[in-house]
Amino acid sequence: SEEKLMDSLLNLSKKLSEIKDCQIVIYMILASIADDNEIKTIESKNISAIVYLIKQITDKLDEKNKKPVERMAIQLNLDDIEHTQVASVLYKEKKWHLIELLMALHNMAINDEIKYKMYDDYGLGICLKTIVYKGNEIEMEYALKLLHQLCFEKKVAEDVKKDQNFENYI
Repeated sequence: SEEKLMDSLLNLSKKLSEIKDCQIVIYMILASIADDNEIKTIESKNISAIVYLIKQITDKLDEKNKKPVERMAIQLNLDDIEHTQVASVLYKEKKWHLIELLMALHNMAINDEIKYKMYDDYGLGICLKTIVYKGNEIEMEYALKLLHQLCFEKKVAEDVKKDQNFENYI
């Protein structure tokens, strides 16, 4: 059953936590298959780890940073003939690209209880604004998809609406 699969993957992630990046990979898989209630069980470590990686990228997207953002070519879907260049970060010998990170958080943001926490407590709101202002077109698209999902939480929507410059930009 799906519940047994979730439990098995969570147990596996604990056992493999010493192996570089393995736990994050399993959390990202769980985020893509978990339902609303199951998201709560994997929420805290997963979100903080993924937002940490996104912050590493957005710090480099910011013009004040002297180090340029690294980009990698990815194929977004099977129909794409050309690869899209997206921001990436090297973490523990694995290169993570921004789109996969944003997609994982988008999958987790189906849970209403963690939307504001994700946006505010983990600092994702600032990251998303940076991506919208400084990222390329595809990065902006995925950041806005995630922001749209988060805005189903009233406090997030109010916060976005307060920033008139950002609201006008998008």
